[in-house]
Amino acid sequence: MADSEIKKTQLQEQFAKMTMGVLINKLDRDSFNTLVRKIKKILKKFVSSTKSGSLEFLEVNSFLFVRCNIPLSSVESSEQRKNLMQELETIIHTYCNNECNKYSKAIRKNVEIKDITNILANLVKSSGSSTSKKIISEISKKTEDIDDRVIERVSDVLQNTFLIIWDFPDDFPDIIMLPDFILKRDINDKTSGVSLRTIAENLLIAQFGKTCATNLKPILESNEVAIDLLGNLVLDKNNIQLLEEQMSDKLWRTIRVIFGLLSSTQQSISVILKQLRRVSEVTKELRIEVENLDYNPLMDYLMLVESLTQCEDLTARLNHLQMNVKKIFRELLNTINKYKDLPEKEIDQIEYLSDIFTQTLTEIQLLKYYADKFRDLAYFQSVPSDVSIETRKKLDVDEDSILKGVSLFKTYRLVGSTVYALRGVDIEIRKGEMVAIIGPSGSGKTTLLNLLSGLDSPNRGAVFLLGTNLETMTDSAISMFRRKNMGFIFQYYNLVPQLTVLENVMLPGLMIRTPKREVRKRAIELIEEVGLERFKNQYPIKLSGGQMQRVTIARAMINNPAIIFADEPTGDLDSQTGKVVIDLISRFAREQGTAVILVTHDKSIAETCDRLIKIGDGKIVVT
Repeated sequence: MADSEIKKTQLQEQFAKMTMGVLINKLDRDSFNTLVRKIKKILKKFVSSTKSGSLEFLEVNSFLFVRCNIPLSSVESSEQRKNLMQELETIIHTYCNNECNKYSKAIRKNVEIKDITNILANLVKSSGSSTSKKIISEISKKTEDIDDRVIERVSDVLQNTFLIIWDFPDDFPDIIMLPDFILKRDINDKTSGVSLRTIAENLLIAQFGKTCATNLKPILESNEVAIDLLGNLVLDKNNIQLLEEQMSDKLWRTIRVIFGLLSSTQQSISVILKQLRRVSEVTKELRIEVENLDYNPLMDYLMLVESLTQCEDLTARLNHLQMNVKKIFRELLNTINKYKDLPEKEIDQIEYLSDIFTQTLTEIQLLKYYADKFRDLAYFQSVPSDVSIETRKKLDVDEDSILKGVSLFKTYRLVGSTVYALRGVDIEIRKGEMVAIIGPSGSGKTTLLNLLSGLDSPNRGAVFLLGTNLETMTDSAISMFRRKNMGFIFQYYNLVPQLTVLENVMLPGLMIRTPKREVRKRAIELIEEVGLERFKNQYPIKLSGGQMQRVTIARAMINNPAIIFADEPTGDLDSQTGKVVIDLISRFAREQGTAVILVTHDKSIAETCDRLIKIGDGKIVVT
């Protein structure tokens, strides 16, 4: 065989790991699914009929990541890689253009902008100015330009938040391809042995931060000018006095509209501040990851990104803008409250006033639409990993490790919005340990409990009970596994009303096909231990709340589970009865070596547990 053929065969047997990341709109599923289909069509030319394995698509907040292994012979040269990137970029640019067109139409249909424009036009008409038509024409022109100005900025962010990473075999350099930059990791720089794809998620959010900040700066600057002009009018005593002397019904209505716009501005600024804070946090995480890579050119690029992003400077300017907006907001509120049932009158300097009001409207709306488009980025959370944890059937865990949740994400899509219930939660529960999970309503406590118990599936990450990945099991297998290894205690008991206390306690044992005589004996023992032997033949309706909860504890323990999940077990009980219930759960946990996860709002109950985990905004904040 010739040397060239040998080399070709060797290259076909080796693979380059490709990771692609792109910014997406998760709410438009049709458009998103079309994008995925087109990406698959291109990449399947490389991965089909090979040993490379299937394509892996992963949604992370507002990003789509695609991972696959491509035969080295197909992407060995820079020309081959460039051609593939151009094909993918063409698809992405088409997707971005479609998204921008839809967003532009949504802005143009916005009733709020049309209504405010009409209010401004009516104010100008009522002024009696000879230049009314010219002023109204200028107002319409400026408000009609809002969508073009928004789309110009949004389009640039969408098309430049994109990357492809190539992890090649050890005797080939690795490549990072960005829209504005290409980085090569030479063979000599690969000493760390860490794959570049482990930093893909954080690198993409850093790229987003750079392009987002670059486009935010002119928007912020024009808002600063508009708010300064409005501030000169409203916060100056002489100017506000002159304005109030001319107060008419239409001017009062216009000021109320401006007042409402200022309220939405404060929300937009808060959204952008959250985005910048998250970009800053991710960039710091990325610095540590890059240091571990021992790859200086990438660190130099990251420093360039940080210098262009200027998170601290933008944050300071936004906070200053927020402060000015609040001052004007308060002053306008005082002015609005002074008047009621005003007559119409002619207004001096209507051109000056309409210019200030129109500029305030257009710049505030520009900031609002820009902030809203990328609202979800504030909740971005990455998982630096080269291995997809979701596909692993088993995990090596310590002998006393009962339950392990790894990088758990859960997202709920609502109409027009997305709720990020869990954002990268890691948790481990050990044998005989009693752990309390606390946090405000909506923080993700019950969602976490549902994922850990296998009642719901994570969008990302995995739960391992006794080392077994619940997500890799069939529905019937996981049901039986849950019955044998898990016990449940609910706030509202969930007892079967047609069954007696004894029958309720026996039920889980019979469901795993344990002999009836054995189950009955064990159930009677447990009923005696919870102090309800006199009530074993009673129906739940005859019991008090505390007694019913003791039945659920006995029922939870019938199969000697490895772990018990207790969701607000004392929420429907008085404090004294609640303490009795917690003492029972704690005693069973110690005696049987059963782990307990307890969700509660009661801090005094949480403090009786071995460990306390606090959840906030979908993440563990204290453990």
